[in-house]
Amino acid sequence: MSDIPKEKATIYAQDCEFYRHNDKLKWSRFQTLAAIEGAVLLALHQGTLASQEKRAFLVFGFLLVLIVCLLALKDENDENGHERRLKKFEQECEVPFERVTFPPIPSGSVLMWIGIVVINVFNVFILIAKW
Repeated sequence: MSDIPKEKATIYAQDCEFYRHNDKLKWSRFQTLAAIEGAVLLALHQGTLASQEKRAFLVFGFLLVLIVCLLALKDENDENGHERRLKKFEQECEVPFERVTFPPIPSGSVLMWIGIVVINVFNVFILIAKW
């Protein structure tokens, strides 16, 4: 990589840093989402709340979970933009980066989408069951 212009190497390093930042941000949002989900479910099973209070708390909590999911998807989109630039830069190098394809595990994007769908479908079922 010694023959790569310094400007491109700097841009590549910055894109790597942005990619890591967005990836950490995305998964920290999932941790926040799990904490909110747990708090909502805990509050749902507390005997001290009235029926109307539980409903309001459920709707508010599940909407908050949905908003955090959308923020995680936004971070995923930002991350993918940097990854496309990184792949383009890597192809221009003498020795391109080889991605591991075995074992065939779904990508983080696919797993994130599955998680978002499962969590929100679960929330809809809880909302229907507890309404």
